Amino acid sequence: MSKRGSDNKLLTVSILIAAVMISGAIAWSNLRGTPVMPALTPLGPYDEQIIVSDEMQTCAQGDKCIVVDTTCSFCCKYVAVNAKHEQNYNKMFDGSCSRYNGAICECFDLSSFPSCVEGKCQLLKWDEDEQRAKPKPRAQPQQSPPLPPEGEEQQP
Repeated sequence: MSKRGSDNKLLTVSILIAAVMISGAIAWSNLRGTPVMPALTPLGPYDEQIIVSDEMQTCAQGDKCIVVDTTCSFCCKYVAVNAKHEQNYNKMFDGSCSRYNGAICECFDLSSFPSCVEGKCQLLKWDEDEQRAKPKPRAQPQQSPPLPPEGEEQQP
């Protein structure tokens, strides 16, 4: 056999071994327990929005609700979640946004606050809370003016 033929065989075997190694590395990285990523919605060329589950927003009386930003760019896409899920949300956010390399917004929307309303953490505008806190005026029956004492006539 010529030297050239054995060189071609050696090159072919080397390429096959490299392909098997690369395939194995890819398969291993996919099987090693990669965390489940939350649903993402593209917002633009560089940003994604994390979809918060209903379970994370469920609350009961006495539960604390917190505000989270659902975009990797921190662009005021706020939602309220139950504080019990804060660590889970942070893991989801870190996992989803670890590859984000875009602009960061300097956004501070203080027009609302988180509150547990009817079993769900929600963002309420400050004026909505004031309206909820005010007792609703009760309709009072119309009273007729008092009658004058006997012997006196009523003036029109």
